[in-house]
Amino acid sequence: MKKILILLLLLSLYTFAQTDNNISVISSERTSILFRGIENPIKIAVPGAISFTASAHGLIKQDSIGNYNFNVTGISGDTATITIKAIMPENKTLTETKTFEVRDIKGPIGLINGQNCYNCIVLMTKEELRNAIITISFNDFVRDKEDIKETINSFEVYFPKDKGFIVQGNTMDETAIDHINRLKIGNIVKISGISYRFPGSENYRLRDVYPITIQIVKEP
Repeated sequence: MKKILILLLLLSLYTFAQTDNNISVISSERTSILFRGIENPIKIAVPGAISFTASAHGLIKQDSIGNYNFNVTGISGDTATITIKAIMPENKTLTETKTFEVRDIKGPIGLINGQNCYNCIVLMTKEELRNAIITISFNDFVRDKEDIKETINSFEVYFPKDKGFIVQGNTMDETAIDHINRLKIGNIVKISGISYRFPGSENYRLRDVYPITIQIVKEP
């Protein structure tokens, strides 16, 4: 009997091959992984079905062509299961389930103009620091960066002999720029407490971000 149900998680790459009018979906094993704190895009197709329904806690239908978002934030276990019920020709009803692995997102690393690393210092001129953009990166995340769409709410910046203060957004404000203008070559600036969010992460405690250490260098 031909397999009638193809259920897949849309991640970074799909390769489709067609033989005898049957579509095969080829993807890596990591497509069976869902992450808490984000909306995981899912595509469901039931070839030959008159109609079908897909149900699971946190599964939200997006359109009429099989696109869903699967938010597993409220699932406490390490797996999540979707149940599909399909109405086939001759009014036959078929049911199938698909189970995914559920993971927490590990702590990201903070980036300034795309730079940072663990236990190292980013060298920047005062001009570069004034115009810097704060972002984050996930080294162990299997989703494409373009698919994450995080928003930086705020960050904390610490200047020499200063207790530090919060800057809203992901760029330096007037107060921070005033402090930057007074920096000397060799001074160390630290950025930590980066607050961020994803669509669907409202009720999920996201991990802390690895901080950024910057040393001021001469203008070129």
